[in-house]
Amino acid sequence: MPNLIKFCSVILLLTSSLPLFSAQWPEIRLLEIPNSELPVAVQVTIAKDPVYKTTKKYLAYPLDELLTKLKLPKQINPDELLIIFTAEDSYQSFMSYSDAVSENGYIAFKDIAASANKKWLPFKFGSEITTPEPFYLVWSNPELDKWLFPWPFQLTSISVEPATDFFAAAMPQSKQKSVQQGFKLFSQYCIRCHTVNKVGGKIGPEIQASESRKQYLLEFILDAPSFIKDTKMPSFKKQLDRENASAILAYLKHINLK
Repeated sequence: MPNLIKFCSVILLLTSSLPLFSAQWPEIRLLEIPNSELPVAVQVTIAKDPVYKTTKKYLAYPLDELLTKLKLPKQINPDELLIIFTAEDSYQSFMSYSDAVSENGYIAFKDIAASANKKWLPFKFGSEITTPEPFYLVWSNPELDKWLFPWPFQLTSISVEPATDFFAAAMPQSKQKSVQQGFKLFSQYCIRCHTVNKVGGKIGPEIQASESRKQYLLEFILDAPSFIKDTKMPSFKKQLDRENASAILAYLKHINLK
């Protein structure tokens, strides 16, 4: 629960302030780091890997050591920063910087179970067969909340950015309680895959929350797999109730009318 409170505190900052700075924020392009500058690789065991659904062993670089290569802006409190993980297909996962350095995360680059001339074993992702190549973010504690501690794969870069900048275009102007609650929930569960005003991931479409689609969207948010076979969107029935889903729709409707 402390991590959830911390995450929500970052989101709450967005509703009370606009971006303070304009800059090119620090980024690590993982495929371009010289071998001499990489941390010492370690072997890490993951008891319940969420991608392979079994115990896995990887060669990996400690995340905290890679993050030292990011020169954080001195004028911003680290608690106000997001770490953004970008994949080959432009999909972005993000988390608070404070969370990222509070647990043992690793950037895996080889599956120990793969043959000598291969780095990864394939797995099924939706209706596709793929691999985590080139890099996969894993956590030594598999019981962490995956929405606060994401497990993105096919990573190509890691960057840092103030939450106020990253979410600026998605911030609601309305102070209505349901809209504000919907924004926090959308930021936590949805924006990694869906865009709002071009902010967010590109796996899913930008959602148009018209009144005529309200009931369908509410049910879809809660349990997309019951509507679309082999969808990459998970069921959120355990994370969200109907009141939460309605708040997300209130936020989306507000944004669509802007």
